[in-house]
Order: sequence, then C-alpha cells, then structure tokens
Amino acid sequence: MNTLERKYLKKSCQKLAGMLPLTPVSMLKWYAEHEDQYNVEEVNGCVSCLFSFPLLMENGGIIRSIKDLEHGRLEQIILLVYDHE
Repeated sequence: MNTLERKYLKKSCQKLAGMLPLTPVSMLKWYAEHEDQYNVEEVNGCVSCLFSFPLLMENGGIIRSIKDLEHGRLEQIILLVYDHE
C-alpha cells in the first residue's frame, strides 16, 4: 500500500466508521493484506477511492473480527471521490 492509498483509505474508513464491520484501524490492517479489495487513483485533480468489504459471514452471522472478514460473503462496495488536497 503506497502513501496515497493509505491516506485515502484511512480518510474513507474514518468517515464511514459507523458503516464498517470493524474499526477503521482493523479495516486498514485488513486492506493491507487484501490489495484486491480497493483501488485509489488520482485523475484530473480528484482522488477516487473504491473499496469493498464483506458484510456478513458465510453462515449469515455478523462480522466481529478480521478472521470473520476472511470468510465473508455479501459485499458492500463504496466509491468516494475527493478533491485532491
């Protein structure tokens, strides 16, 4: 994860903390190991941050840990666009 990706994933996780299955810190740790679950790009002075994460475990239970994320199903996909700061 490069500096731009880390900055905007962190910013996004903090903005959406109430919607995430885990804390922003835990989500950033998970994204560090799952680079296929996000994309951060700078285009025309804007930064787009597209990311996804499982909402429920395979058995339909609530995700409560990073381990649970590994066995999740039903994904949430979010796109946030920021003016480059």
